[in-house]
Amino acid sequence: MGAKITSREGFVNDNLMSIGKHLHANYNVLNEIDGENGRAEEKTATDSMRQEAAKLLRELGDRVGRDSAAVAAELELDAVRREELEKFRDFLAGARGELDAVDVSALQAMRKLEDIRYRIFTSAGRAQAFFISGGGAAVNTNPAESERKPWREIMRESFPLALAVLIGALFVGAAVFFALH
Repeated sequence: MGAKITSREGFVNDNLMSIGKHLHANYNVLNEIDGENGRAEEKTATDSMRQEAAKLLRELGDRVGRDSAAVAAELELDAVRREELEKFRDFLAGARGELDAVDVSALQAMRKLEDIRYRIFTSAGRAQAFFISGGGAAVNTNPAESERKPWREIMRESFPLALAVLIGALFVGAAVFFALH
């Protein structure tokens, strides 16, 4: 086997001392690299945060633009709605004046009342579009955006139709069966 080491000087030689110096130097180099990696990770995190901020800024800018356009459109519709309702109000005031002026004892009273009635119904039908949900154009006509019905309610409403189709199919099947045999 090898020589027995009896003293400390024989065990600690120049090679061991140089290995210690190399380990110490490598430890310092690794700490510097970790520090640089930390700065690199910090830089990457900062870049990532900047990208997220830029993305959020774009999304918020798009939303503000879209909402601004929607508000402008609604204000325009409200202006049209107000104009139409003011016309209807003026018409009704005029119709009230005509009704007050009608003499029921005159022969032409019935004809005059029917004429006023026709004009009132025609104007009311036009104005009715602006009474529903704050304007005719603002009414939700898209079935995909409307409120969904629960499955149970859909089945309850469609059950009579399904039953009628099934009974009809049974009658047709029976008629074909008896006609062929």
